[in-house]
Amino acid sequence: MISVLPQEPVPEWLANITEENISNQNFEIIKILKDSLYYPSCGSDGLPINSFAGSIRSFVYVDYGFTRNELYEKFRYKIIASRKIAKEELTPTGWEPSWNTTDGDPMMYLNSRIAPFCEWIIFEINHVKCSLLFLCADGVATYQALYKNHKIAPRIVALIQTGVIHGNWTNYSDPNTILHRTIFSNSKNTPEYLLHGGYYQLLGDKLYFRQPCWPEYSEKIISIPRGTIFDAVFNRHFKGKVVLWKRTNSLDIEIINKIIITKYSPTVTSVPSLKIWHNLYSELIKNEDGDLKIPNPSMFQYGSTLNYIDKIFIFKWHLAYAEILNKSTFVRKFLQNLKSNDWENNN
Repeated sequence: MISVLPQEPVPEWLANITEENISNQNFEIIKILKDSLYYPSCGSDGLPINSFAGSIRSFVYVDYGFTRNELYEKFRYKIIASRKIAKEELTPTGWEPSWNTTDGDPMMYLNSRIAPFCEWIIFEINHVKCSLLFLCADGVATYQALYKNHKIAPRIVALIQTGVIHGNWTNYSDPNTILHRTIFSNSKNTPEYLLHGGYYQLLGDKLYFRQPCWPEYSEKIISIPRGTIFDAVFNRHFKGKVVLWKRTNSLDIEIINKIIITKYSPTVTSVPSLKIWHNLYSELIKNEDGDLKIPNPSMFQYGSTLNYIDKIFIFKWHLAYAEILNKSTFVRKFLQNLKSNDWENNN
């Protein structure tokens, strides 16, 4: 466990739960959501629990690709008590989803053979008592139904290995899509921390996850390395890390997009300098139209998840964001001074 956040005492509602009384325990959703860590598309990833148990006492994990049997088969902590949770216990006053058809199709990757469920598990890790609320559900819908509906926010939101390539109907880390909009639109309740990261190729994106995916979070707290894995599907090794960022800014994404259009539209003078920066970071691929492309469009995380793979656009998004923070000169100098060996620096 990591000690960057203060350890929290066991809350009274959690301390009193045992195997004998959990079935009769009053399920108070507000208490479970308060100061929690929310992890959509979690899979069986235990890194947030391993890293923050004690600082976080309540974890809310969501993944619509997991069955109840898989949950318990892959659970690696000491279970003190558990029980099923009914939909009515999660949203006693009801709830209606809110999104537009332009956001995408929430049904795209749903597996009809996996029935939705919610399981409440009280467990211990290194003698630290914690709560896990696991929902087989969609990550956006769950945030709306639980946090927005109850006018509360998690302390940490974890976005690890997100993106439509991994079976999500929307890219959670994209600041222009529905999860970000759900959390930040018309709300004073927003997460204090963002835990962001994943795996990247050993040969290629060495600057991957060097920046947070959401511009409201810019204070780096700690970088947590992940071991190298071999992916048989891609037939290559991947290395990973996650970074904890603290919320520092309140920004309008539309302002950044307007700067991109008005100031950084391709011109004879702007594009060549950007192309020089591109050449430092990845192998260029020319498509039939002659546009510059990259194998993995996440060189700088600001703007990298906007469903654009044009490298020019990615760097323009990054520069526009830096301009909002009055750091454009610093960023330009940083980029111009980078050398190819900086790929090996994963800090």
